[in-house]
Parts: sequence; structure tokens; C-alpha cells
Amino acid sequence: MIYDLVLGCGFLCWHLFRKKKQYPSLRQFLGLDIPDPKGRPVLWVHAVSVGEVKAVSLLAQKLKGEKFLLVTTQSMTGQEEVKRSIPQADAVCPLPLDFSWVMNQWAKKLKPEMLVLVEGDFWYHMLRAVKRCGGKTVLVSGKLSETSARRFGWVKWLSRKLFSQLDLVLVQSDVHKQRFMPFVEPQKLHVTGNLKFDAMPETRDNMLLPKQTFPIAVTCTHPGEEQELLDALAHIDATIYLAPRHPERFPLVAEFLTSQKIPFVRWSQLPEATGNEKVVLVDAMGQLPVVYRHCQLAILAGSFSSKIGGHNVLEPCLYGCPVLFGPHMQHQTELMNYVVAAGAGKQVRDSGLADEVKAFRQEPETMRAAAAELKNRRGQVLETTLDLVHRDLLVHTARNHCTGN
Repeated sequence: MIYDLVLGCGFLCWHLFRKKKQYPSLRQFLGLDIPDPKGRPVLWVHAVSVGEVKAVSLLAQKLKGEKFLLVTTQSMTGQEEVKRSIPQADAVCPLPLDFSWVMNQWAKKLKPEMLVLVEGDFWYHMLRAVKRCGGKTVLVSGKLSETSARRFGWVKWLSRKLFSQLDLVLVQSDVHKQRFMPFVEPQKLHVTGNLKFDAMPETRDNMLLPKQTFPIAVTCTHPGEEQELLDALAHIDATIYLAPRHPERFPLVAEFLTSQKIPFVRWSQLPEATGNEKVVLVDAMGQLPVVYRHCQLAILAGSFSSKIGGHNVLEPCLYGCPVLFGPHMQHQTELMNYVVAAGAGKQVRDSGLADEVKAFRQEPETMRAAAAELKNRRGQVLETTLDLVHRDLLVHTARNHCTGN
């Protein structure tokens, strides 16, 4: 009851007022519209947003088989990404609030054979309800930041109770394993790697882009980064494909470009472009694969603000596009180190961005070759994850009846 009141209501207030976002309806927020699997065994995958959805897409497809595949997310953009990346999903929903009565009702109706969490986002009642209905629970591509590990350590007995609801914890690296160890039984904990290393890029183009001398992708921008990055690139002869991170900011960025008198064309209006535009505003979701394949260089934002901590710098490389990124990558250090070690990406200071772009333009071959190598490189993360899930969970899954409240 205390958990329901404090965490559930706290999350509701934070989500509605601080983030100023809401789910499509109150019914979905309260979990009143439960998908109907029509008697089929259920595989429930929960991925927070776009990055986690992309990471788990191949694994979800491999695990689906004849199961009813339900994918929940914490964002509307995540739901749109599910439709693109996991078309095999039978149902796509926002995750309802983690009230005990909500999750008990979901588990009783769905009776999921397995719940798969991606990277993080741990909800006690969701995990507990699935377990009580005989389902297995697994964390894949798991990670725990230093800050989160410290906070979990403040209430270690509660944290152990939360993580005890997981049957299998598959983490990205030894660093994350060490952070999980105080809360997870050793036999459940394995290092399998980051599923993003094995993400399969989309291969189809849905539009033909015009030929340009030096197209640059500036992607995943947050408030303040558009001006900072466009100012840095102002004197470079290039066409900039500018893609804000969140779709609700598309109109705001368009207003900013207009106020700054920066010639631009919207993505949907490219066929009508005059050729004099400095910026192409990518104001549509799901277009980054096309942009990365077209551009000669990517600049990944979210890394020029200490509040964000970076995004997936490997993604542009999977399309053969080298990448530059800023000094604030504290939440993506593993991917950053992987790309930098391969020579396909480089971390730059805010003030040095223009010089790095000019240097790349003069000699692009080395980084482009490294990105092409990463594009063709696939690790064993997906196979290792599948092997452990099949060995430790699927072969032992038994259909039990719910024990009720």
C-alpha cells in the first residue's frame, strides 16, 4: 500500500507535470485496456524507449515463435519504434503505473510465460505479479549506473527484494556485474554484452535524397544544442540534416531556424528544395537510417550537455557513417570506447568541433573505412543471450496458476 501511494503517485506526478507528457488516455495509464492473447502463451517485452526497442528487436523476434508478443514502453516514440523494428509484435502498449492491483490484473489475464526487461526500468509489482503467475523474468543487456548502484545501496534490503524477482540477470560488462552483485544472487548473474552491438540496421530507403557536396547528420539534439552546433558549423560549406531527439520539439526547432534566418527545408518538403537550404529539418520519426546512409559524417548530440550524458554512438557506424560526439558521454561509455577503439568515432571538445569537421573533410578515408568495418562486424551478444535464456529459463518454464492477491 505504501509503495502504491508513494511510488505510483509520485511517478504519475513526475510524468505529467515535470516531463509534461502523458499517455494517450487515462485508461491506458491505469492499465484498464489489457491486450487479449486469445489463449496463446505470452512473451512480454518491456523496453523504455527507442534505443532499448532497437536493441531488443532481434532478440524479441527470435524468442517469439508461436507466442503472443506484447511490447510495452515508457514513451510514445518507443511505441512507434516497436511498429518499425518489431512488426511481429501482436500488441504494443504504454506501460501502466506499477500499482499492485493493476499489475495483478495484467498478469492474471496475460499469464506471461516470460517477462523480458531491457537494460533497466525495474518495477516491483510488475515483476512480482508475473512471478506469482508462474512466469519467468529476465533482464537482458542490463546496466546499472554508478549513481543508481549507490542509491540502491542506501536501501540494500529493499533492493535485494526487488532484484530477487528476477530469474536471470544478463549484463553488458564486468563493470555492471560488479554493481549488480550486492543485490543479485551470483548464479543468476552473467556478462553477455550489449545487444546494441548486434543490432541489425534497416536496409530499405523510403525516399531518394538529393546529391549534396558534404551532407552532415546532426542528430538526437536536445534544447540548446541546435544553436550550439549550428553556430559551430556556420562557416562550413555543408548541408546539415538536423534531427531533434523528441518529436514534440519539431515545431520549436522550426521556429528557432526561422527566427535565426537559417534557410531550411522540412524533410517532407525535400522534393521541393531549392538547393540553397543550409539545413534539412528531419521532422519525422524513423528516418535516421536513411539519413545516416546518405551523410558522410554524423555528429551525435545529447553529448554536448552534461544533463543528458550521450546517446548510442554506434548506430551511425552501423550504416557506414563515422561519428563525432561531445565531451559528456557518461551514460554511454561502453559504446563510446568501442567506437573510438575501432577508429570510427572521435570525442571532441565543444570549441573544437569545427576544426574536427574540417580535418575529417580533408582526410575522411580512415574513419569511413573503420565505420564500414563496424558495419560488417557482428558480435556474439545475441547468440549468448539466447543460449542463456533457453538454458536457464525456457527449458524450465512450467505453466503454473496465479496464486491471487
